[in-house]
Amino acid sequence: MDPAPLPPTAPDPVAEALHAAWRGEDPGPTRLSHRPPEHRRWPGPALELPRAPGPGPGPLLDLALAADPRRRTRGVRLRRVPSAGGRYPVEAHLLHAGTVWRYDALDHALYAPAASPHQGTAVVLSLVPSRTVWRYGPRSLPIVLLDLGHAVAALHAAARACGLRARTLLAPGTSLARSARLPWHEGAVRWPGAAPEHPLAVVHLHARAPGREREAVWPSPTTGRAAPAPGGSAAGPAAEWEGPPPPEVSGAAAHLVDAALSSFSAGPADGSGRPLPVPVPGFPASALLARHTAAWERVLGRPSARPGLPPPPYPGTRPRGRSAPPRPDDPLGAAIAHLGADRVVYLCPGTHSGVLADLVPRSCGQPRVALAEGLLLLLGSAEAGPHTLPEHVGAGAAAHAAWLAATLRRCPVRPVGCWTDTVLAVPGGRFRVLHALALGPPPGTPLDIPKRLR
Repeated sequence: MDPAPLPPTAPDPVAEALHAAWRGEDPGPTRLSHRPPEHRRWPGPALELPRAPGPGPGPLLDLALAADPRRRTRGVRLRRVPSAGGRYPVEAHLLHAGTVWRYDALDHALYAPAASPHQGTAVVLSLVPSRTVWRYGPRSLPIVLLDLGHAVAALHAAARACGLRARTLLAPGTSLARSARLPWHEGAVRWPGAAPEHPLAVVHLHARAPGREREAVWPSPTTGRAAPAPGGSAAGPAAEWEGPPPPEVSGAAAHLVDAALSSFSAGPADGSGRPLPVPVPGFPASALLARHTAAWERVLGRPSARPGLPPPPYPGTRPRGRSAPPRPDDPLGAAIAHLGADRVVYLCPGTHSGVLADLVPRSCGQPRVALAEGLLLLLGSAEAGPHTLPEHVGAGAAAHAAWLAATLRRCPVRPVGCWTDTVLAVPGGRFRVLHALALGPPPGTPLDIPKRLR
């Protein structure tokens, strides 16, 4: 008797979205008329926050997520964290002692307080993928996850600079939406008239001295509790827009990425989260304020020059012999502390020109990666699986820690987050390139830039 045929396997939305990105499918034309707004308008008055230095939530968020008031390019206000194409899909919701606030990074202000069941202090991070899909189409899923990782690491670094401890969980969207009073419906947060939003992570903040959380995080009484609505609850505020509703980003790519993020948001039924280790070393606030994405011209260098990194053997193993392992406060060591030595590769033109040449056609149209002073590759699993979310977020966090370490050494840095089907065979196995940092020489180093790239 022949066995009964197996039922067809349901397609995995995460695998589908990743394979579309890895194939490097054409994102299509970028239509400015359909560009989503940079940020969301919230109802009610704004609670303007102070900038760093100082205590409280204002300096913390200024060091982590705020728009830099001094930096703008092509009409886009740049922020403390990098984002592919300046699209900034990450939203932040600040929770403290029974109140949740909506953080606006452009205004550096809190809006729309609402009662929350969460009694601690935390930042819920969510993704609005339409901002990135508008420009990168089917390549967007790994890009938005890396952006989330940068935001997580930026909050950890800012917390340390402010004398706090941070702990991150990748948690189900339903649980995060409940804590942050977000309107959850059909697998996503759906504000009226707005694109879907996907809460995926929460960064819990604690004082370094136990029992002094209120003093360390919220010393000012100006951020009071929200008055609960009758019946002991408060509905989340509706999104508001000036003028007509924003253009809708739709189509196959938007559906693909939203389905994948909804799959991540499902999580375990008990609402528990998965801890994400983020071993960001302590950096001074000056380094957090100085970090920025360098122009390609600053990252290019001579093959013979080195940006102050220890010379690990290719590919990505710890130095052999009597050499000490990389320090956690240099770019290579910071990345290894997050991912492990077998998932970090450092390449330089003088030694690895052949490998770099092979990477160029897989870098989403960024041929200058082969001419950077150094290229730090951050690797993950070759295929999709339960590890996809923590590995991509972890790679973004590792890149951010390495970026801060390079900034402290005055080395220019340019993140490279788009890679098409780039799998390397290394001693630990076959791993996919998830993220990279192009590292430039310190100031004052003579550059040897080919005429065609000047």
